[in-house]
This record gives sequence, C-alpha cells and structure tokens, in this order.
Amino acid sequence: MLSLYIWTGVLGMAMLLYSAIAGSHGADHSMDHDLSADAHDGAHADGAWTIFFSLRFWTFFAAFFGVTGILLTAGTPLGQVPTLALALAAGAIAGGSVGLTMRLLQRNEVNTNVSERDFVGQDAEVMVAMRPGQTGRIRLEAKGEMLDVLAVADDGTREILAGTKVVVVGYEDDRARVISRDEVYG
Repeated sequence: MLSLYIWTGVLGMAMLLYSAIAGSHGADHSMDHDLSADAHDGAHADGAWTIFFSLRFWTFFAAFFGVTGILLTAGTPLGQVPTLALALAAGAIAGGSVGLTMRLLQRNEVNTNVSERDFVGQDAEVMVAMRPGQTGRIRLEAKGEMLDVLAVADDGTREILAGTKVVVVGYEDDRARVISRDEVYG
C-alpha cells in the first residue's frame, strides 16, 4: 500500500506544483477543467456531487490521500485498513472542500462589465447639446469608467446645452434619457 500512497502523493503534489508555477507566470493553465457535459456549454451544474468531475478535486484528493497514507504508514502503528480509511477521508475532505469553495467563489464573481442599467440614476455632463428631436452626447462614470453615451432629453421637447449637469432617468434604443440636474434636485 505504501507504493500506492507514494505514487498518488507524488502525482497530486506535482499537479499542484505545476498549477502554482503555471499560474504565477500568467499561463492560461488551470485546474478548473470540468469533465462534465455541463461545462461544455458554460453552465454550472447545481449539484454538489458534480465536483467529483473536476480536475481540481482529483488533484487535491491525490495529494492529500497520498501524503496522509505515507505519514500514517511511516509514523503510526495503524494497520492497513484504518490507514486506508483515513487517507481516503483526508483526500475526499481536501478535494471536496477546495472544489466546493472554488465553485462558490465562481458563482459569486462580481461582474465588472458596464451595462445600460448601470447608467440609470447616474449624474452626467452634456458634451454635445440636445435639441428637440435631436440626439446629443453625455459623459458619465459607471463602475469606474468614464463613458460617452448618446442621449436625448427625457421629454424630447427641451434643449439641454453642453456643460449642463444632468441625471440619467432611463435608457432606451441605445440612448440615455436625461433631465437637468436642477429639475431633479431643485
């Protein structure tokens, strides 16, 4: 059994080391390759059992199974069966913990892409005047980015001059609808 522990431990530790080295050099190698069919269409399956189909789980399982087996065989008077049981438990706990943690972190990633709904309620400055029935341009900050956006006056009948501070009240047809900041705040 010791040879099994050594081989799995070496394999698991080598995979962990490779991942750490490849990741630190900006390489696009990751242990997050799922072998399940769900991963191929970009969907994440909801069942916790699906972590057993990830390379990350098996990498950590092998490393902890092997190292635990080696340590228990060499350092304790336990028999083969208790050592095997404890090594399996250590591998499953390590692989499962890392797999579930990474799955939760991936689901909770913050989306930093700016979308139109991020514009609504934002203060902006008119860069190109808006005249009745014409489109102008505003500059606003959304998620830390300065953006120039096409805009129209909300009621469509007013002129809003360049330099005027406005508030975005809606977004339709690829144009922000704005009203003067003075109208909003008095």
